[in-house]
Amino acid sequence: MLSTTRLAHSLELEPKELFRRLDEGNLIERKENKWILSEAGRKAGGTMQQTDNGEYIVWPKDFNLSRYEKKLHKSLITATDIGQRFNTSAQKINKTLSSLGWVELQVEGWCLTKLGKSQGGFEFEASNGKKYVKWSADVLQDRGLLEWFEAPEEKVAVTSDQSSNKPAPTELSNREKLNKRYPPKYSTQDGHVVRSLSEKNIDDYLFRAAEHLQRLPH
Repeated sequence: MLSTTRLAHSLELEPKELFRRLDEGNLIERKENKWILSEAGRKAGGTMQQTDNGEYIVWPKDFNLSRYEKKLHKSLITATDIGQRFNTSAQKINKTLSSLGWVELQVEGWCLTKLGKSQGGFEFEASNGKKYVKWSADVLQDRGLLEWFEAPEEKVAVTSDQSSNKPAPTELSNREKLNKRYPPKYSTQDGHVVRSLSEKNIDDYLFRAAEHLQRLPH
């Protein structure tokens, strides 16, 4: 068995890079300031080894990281795949996932958030250096995502007891349900409150651009 550092050397990788890839592949996770194996890491052959200085992760000598990543890659779905499920574009899916706080649009592309990782997201890098996110197929059953595309936008009044003097309860709208589950917390320059940092950056950019256009001579 090899420690993660020795495994990195055998794969001709920097240890930091290997830890990053193992983390992105959900094979390891950070807990109480130390790396531990995830359930997926155990299934991949990793174990925790006890020493006088504490526990650390070891891997089989024949552990093939590339093979694992390729297998994982094939099992996941893209924003395009999700868009086909909801009859919409990949661009709209990514914007929706950004509104849910699962991804953020950065200079290097669509980046996975901590919340997105907990939802079954995996971040990858394309050959051109751009980052993108793929998802476990379970994401198609996520209530928040389903409500965004399938729940009616309008409120529906429920009048099961017309004789009662109590006001009829109302079903929360799609937007209200989303706000309740993922409350907006980023304030923009023009006074909006949005859910994710990427939304704030886009809103602030558009606001500054509009102000600049207004100052231009007509």
